[in-house]
Amino acid sequence: MRRILLLTAAALLISTSAMAQAVYDQFKLGQQAADAKKNGEAIQIFTQVIDSKKLTGEWLAYAFYYRGQAQRREQVWDKALADLDQAGALAPNFPGTWFEKGLAYHGQKQYDAAIKAFDEAIKLKPDDADYYLARCSSRSWKNDNDGVIADCGKAIDMKPSLTLAYSIKGRAHEDLRQCNAAEAAYKKLAELDPGNKAAKEGLAYIKELRASKTDPKCGKG
Repeated sequence: MRRILLLTAAALLISTSAMAQAVYDQFKLGQQAADAKKNGEAIQIFTQVIDSKKLTGEWLAYAFYYRGQAQRREQVWDKALADLDQAGALAPNFPGTWFEKGLAYHGQKQYDAAIKAFDEAIKLKPDDADYYLARCSSRSWKNDNDGVIADCGKAIDMKPSLTLAYSIKGRAHEDLRQCNAAEAAYKKLAELDPGNKAAKEGLAYIKELRASKTDPKCGKG
């Protein structure tokens, strides 16, 4: 009888271990779907992973994170933010959650909330150019030109190939009539991305401002 009980316990242990491994394998498939931006597939897989109740701690946090990311990409804002809140509660020091929340708020034109979320992401990971670029973009919608110049400048310092940063920064300088700085940003953008529409239009506008001589500030910055 004792031998039967031991064999049964061993079989249950093997079965439980196999089930646990299956969840991690499923998690990996969901991660691959998320990385490939197969959002519907990622949502479906991570819903199954979460509902299995076999993950805890950071594993569960990342499951909520990936599902929230996929839902943010699908513009299912409420569900995305709910998942990201869950991820943040389980793994409060993971900056990616704040970044995704910022993108979700930005997508809903809630720029103040987006900026605050990006603030938190940057506090946790101050060396990520994409975080500064994202906050720069939100600030541009608030017409915070000084903030735009600072954030996009920081992003460019970290990652000089970020073409969008030059575009947004150039426009901020343009709005402040800092024509020399705007021209420099647009020229760099054109160098990195020949034929870029924003660079072409920006340089043409700076040339027009200088030719008209109607704006005494143009050319002084």
